[in-house]
Amino acid sequence: MEIPGKGWKVAYLIEPNEMLFRGLFYGTYSLESRFSCYKNHDLPTLDCTCGFHTYNTYEDAYLEHLAHPGSVILSCELFGTIVLHSHGSRGEEQLINEIHYDGYCSKMYCQRKATGFSLSSYKKRKSKVRENYYDTFCNKHITKLKAKNIEVYEFSEINKKVPSQSMREDFLLSK
Repeated sequence: MEIPGKGWKVAYLIEPNEMLFRGLFYGTYSLESRFSCYKNHDLPTLDCTCGFHTYNTYEDAYLEHLAHPGSVILSCELFGTIVLHSHGSRGEEQLINEIHYDGYCSKMYCQRKATGFSLSSYKKRKSKVRENYYDTFCNKHITKLKAKNIEVYEFSEINKKVPSQSMREDFLLSK
């Protein structure tokens, strides 16, 4: 672990105006959040999986991101009670410092640079896990989305709320 309390996590951007994220499997949270447990713990414990989970390294988070199309990688700090694990940690409180997003358009076979986010589920999806999250799009596809009156958020709008940057290009295995 590089620095206890600092880590990386993978999530879906679900509300750009309020900067709300949904975990890969459970939970919705904002830029600053405190955990809650269905077992009514006050603090994260060793015998439960509650708390905010992070990976120790960007590389581990990136590999998880590859398995979840449309996800973003968040740079986080954990506070309060922190439970350490071999590949990461769980914390009581979380502060999101940065958002890392795919630098390329999410449309199949499009190799253009992404310039913003838009709802990924403007077409019906079969998977409920992947509905109503925001994904990256290039100028060409953003223009088409705007023509259909679908809300679009430019990266510059997101940067005003939380520092953003595209994923590290040396890890873009498919591009």
